[in-house]
Amino acid sequence: MVSDIFCITRTRRLAVAAASGVLLAFGLGAAASAEEATIVDDAGRSVTLDLPVGRVAVFNPWNAELFRAIGGADSLVGLDRGTASNPGYWPEDLTGAIIGESQSEPNYDAIVALDPDVLVIPRNGAWEQAAQQLEPFDIPVVVMTGWDVLLHSQNARLVGQLVGEPDRAEAVVDFYEDTAALLAERLEGVEPRRVYVENQQPFRSPLVGSGWHDMIVIGGGENIFGDINFADQPAAGGSVHDFAVDPEAVIVHDPEVIILLGAGSLSYPAPAPELLREQVEAIAARPELEGVTAVRNGEVHAIGFFAANIVSKIIASVYVAKALYPDRFADVDPEALVRTWLEDFQGVPYTGAYSYSLP
Repeated sequence: MVSDIFCITRTRRLAVAAASGVLLAFGLGAAASAEEATIVDDAGRSVTLDLPVGRVAVFNPWNAELFRAIGGADSLVGLDRGTASNPGYWPEDLTGAIIGESQSEPNYDAIVALDPDVLVIPRNGAWEQAAQQLEPFDIPVVVMTGWDVLLHSQNARLVGQLVGEPDRAEAVVDFYEDTAALLAERLEGVEPRRVYVENQQPFRSPLVGSGWHDMIVIGGGENIFGDINFADQPAAGGSVHDFAVDPEAVIVHDPEVIILLGAGSLSYPAPAPELLREQVEAIAARPELEGVTAVRNGEVHAIGFFAANIVSKIIASVYVAKALYPDRFADVDPEALVRTWLEDFQGVPYTGAYSYSLP
């Protein structure tokens, strides 16, 4: 049964990971001889490069996580500053190998100096410019969007192909798909509950096209702003991930549950419990929201921003499902999933809980 995956002991998880080569000893053995191959990336581009690759420069933390889980830390030679500025999460030699401020601001001199076998960048990054700028240096650019809930398995298998580690890729796929299957099994037949998700700032919310929208839907919720077509909105509204909504609209939609992506940045160390508690209490105390069903019934929750993004947001969907349907998920602990991802796949310690709910 799918539900049995949450009864697997840690010993068994480690044995499974070791058998599939996922444990982070990262000795990849003798390098296989390079062979030219063509892959199709997230932008639908055919990219020809020599496989397996040994040196990868990566934009976006969720892309970088997939490479560390599948190719090992040694496969990474450069990160963007936003990804690298996460204390304790990345090796010190990587935090000094900066390839740009963000996925929108590549530093081409730094990339060329690192001489990677490939540059990997998400579809909402400056990939077109990067491909043009790096072509004269024979550095191929692969578009991959590690934050996309719906592309996780495809992305993991692409990484496995790039680094020559298909078995490790399948272990990552299994972790994701077992979790997704559990959600589908437990949520079968439920009536989706109305959810307002706030993205760190007051009255900023994700729309269709954001992984956080998919996070809500996969977790059994209905995004109260899921009917907004971003293409029809003024540019000043923000993005599909972080769109400015009218407080009055939140009241009109009357969410049954409020979920805050809280605790600030992409920080890996678990946030102090009092910080999440203060953020939940603050949103529940807003005068504009005092009459909505979620506040009246005390159904206000926070998920630490870091945990809301790892493994293409599938663990965040478990947090959502547990908040929306606590009886159906009484025996499911999303924190155990976070621990498995961090310790078994990323090689870093679990440091504490990433969620808080109103008592």
